[in-house]
Amino acid sequence: MARPVAFEGKVRVDPDDDRSVLEGLARAIADAAMSAAKIGELAADEETYFDVSSIQIGVRANPGPTSYKVVITPSGGGP
Repeated sequence: MARPVAFEGKVRVDPDDDRSVLEGLARAIADAAMSAAKIGELAADEETYFDVSSIQIGVRANPGPTSYKVVITPSGGGP
């Protein structure tokens, strides 16, 4: 089985809840990272770094953001 080259995280948010809107992007990034960690090919004793390759925000007219979708890809680099 081929290793995925990208991982996606998608989170729906409640546009009427400011906290949900403000935390949604971070939750979508974390969701993508958890998907990457679950594949079982990452080294347990070292970090693997990813770039956020894409951010999409679903928006409706008033009240605003309804979802966040991110895609992460391996970067090969570190901090």
